[in-house]
Amino acid sequence: ATMNSSRIYDIPNETLLHILSYVSECDLMHLHLVSRMMNEVSSSNPLWRTLCVQHWDVPSNSQAEDTSTYWKDVYTDIAHDQGMYRYKTVYKRVHQVWERIERWTKVFAPLVYSTLAPPCTEENVEQCLDSLSSRNLAPLPLEVQYSSRIHDGQIPERSLRNIHGLLGGFSVYDLHVNFILCSISTGTYLTHHQWKNNCFLIALTQERPIVGLWIVLREFSQWGRTYAVGEVVQCAANGISCLPAYSSYI
Repeated sequence: ATMNSSRIYDIPNETLLHILSYVSECDLMHLHLVSRMMNEVSSSNPLWRTLCVQHWDVPSNSQAEDTSTYWKDVYTDIAHDQGMYRYKTVYKRVHQVWERIERWTKVFAPLVYSTLAPPCTEENVEQCLDSLSSRNLAPLPLEVQYSSRIHDGQIPERSLRNIHGLLGGFSVYDLHVNFILCSISTGTYLTHHQWKNNCFLIALTQERPIVGLWIVLREFSQWGRTYAVGEVVQCAANGISCLPAYSSYI
């Protein structure tokens, strides 16, 4: 026996809300076209508040009882007006990491905190991706793309030679080597000009010996080892030596 479609309107709203909690945000957006009732249910604050918590790092207890907050508008504002929709799978995780970095450096390393650059634009990211695609390289991991939308590297003229950089470093007597986080434009430029066009530069030392941290964007073999896409490696800028910086993948 087939169920008359009109009977869906006999289902209690609480049950419908539970069913719709398994529906994607795109389908929820479309449901408002079905009927006035479905528009009301699919726009329900609990549904969109849950999505905001899942995707946009909104605290789980944020304004829970505040009926004046229209969570569907909050979600769409971040996703579309701020251009963050394509970062939704990494937004929360990357955002939380940067918040911890900002809190710690602001208190314990204010000079490092002062070097954090403002965010780049989505246009900058797209230009970088187009440049990589034109050379048949894999796109940057979404985590790196979104990270640049929070802080686009460190400001070189504010970098310091007597303390460790944001990505670490080392000191031997009067030698101080600090890894400075590069901007996405710097990484794009140096990827085009150096090291066989296989990697994207994410950090570089300011002092000699010049050493860089790179993300492999095209598999290659060098120095008796094969480097896979997504691996982070450490190497000299002239490509003479190359050592794995991390054993895991991004």
